[in-house]
Amino acid sequence: TYTLNLGQQAMVFRFNELVHEEQREGLHFKLPFIDEVKVLGAYVYELDGKSGTFLALNAEPIVVDYYITYQIKDLQQFQEQVAGSVTRLQELLEQGSVTAIQENIDDRSQASILAEGREEMRLQVYQNLLGLENQYGIALVDFRVNRVDLPEQTKAEVEASMIQERTAEKERSEE
Repeated sequence: TYTLNLGQQAMVFRFNELVHEEQREGLHFKLPFIDEVKVLGAYVYELDGKSGTFLALNAEPIVVDYYITYQIKDLQQFQEQVAGSVTRLQELLEQGSVTAIQENIDDRSQASILAEGREEMRLQVYQNLLGLENQYGIALVDFRVNRVDLPEQTKAEVEASMIQERTAEKERSEE
C-alpha cells in the first residue's frame, strides 16, 4: 500500500513504465515488488530564475530577474518529456524564459525597457511560455519580472557621468 496526503499526486510504474496516475488522497494499493510509486506535489511550484544580463537594441546590456510559478497537471506527459524530474523541467523552463526574454528585448532600447517596458515584456514572455504547457504537462500559473535594471558597471558609469555633469554645472553657476 501507499498513502497520498492532501496536495500530493503519484505515478505508479511497473517495470519502469507508467501504468497509473493517482491524484486522490488516501490509502492506495500497488503490486508488491513489481510496482514502484513516485509521489509528487500537486501544489504550485516556484522557479526563481537566475538574474541574467541581456542585450537590448544597439547591444545595450540590461539585467532581468524573474520567477515562474507552475503546476504539474499531466503526469504522463511530464514523465515522457522530462522523465518525471522537476529539476530537468525547471532547467527547460529557464532556457525557454531566457530565449523569450532575449527575443522580446532584441528590438527595444534599454531606456524604453527601463521606462515603461517591464509589464509589456512580462506579458509577451508569459505568452511565449504558455506554449510549453502542453509540451511538458504543466499549467503555467504566472511569470513575473522581479527587477529590470542596468548592469553594475553601467550604473557606475552613469553615476560618474552624473557627478561630472553636476560638478561642471556647479562651476558654471559660480562663475
